[in-house]
Amino acid sequence: MRTLILILFLGYSFSLYSQEEPRIQSIKNQLELLSVDNAGLTETLKLEINVSNVSLSNFLIGISKVHHINMNVDPALSDIAIVNNFSSVTIADLLVFLAKKYQLHIDFTGNILSVSKY
Repeated sequence: MRTLILILFLGYSFSLYSQEEPRIQSIKNQLELLSVDNAGLTETLKLEINVSNVSLSNFLIGISKVHHINMNVDPALSDIAIVNNFSSVTIADLLVFLAKKYQLHIDFTGNILSVSKY
């Protein structure tokens, strides 16, 4: 019985992982396409960022202002506190990392990015 439960759990875990990768790859592809028209996405962070207990929404809004990216951020993301250290990373890579780490969805409308919980 325990073996059956373990097999079912592992199968479920792998199916969740396999669904996660196409979502992240889709976000990455969309950001690459958008970076042709929006140079802010290919810019490297203008400074080394070491954040501690900053809300995810404030962090994203700050990045969007500095790098001139049109971004709509769901207010629900203000409940997520982040602690990270970033340097020498492009904005697109940073957004992909945050989407993966905090299970975010990025919806693309023209050159507007709308970030919300997945």
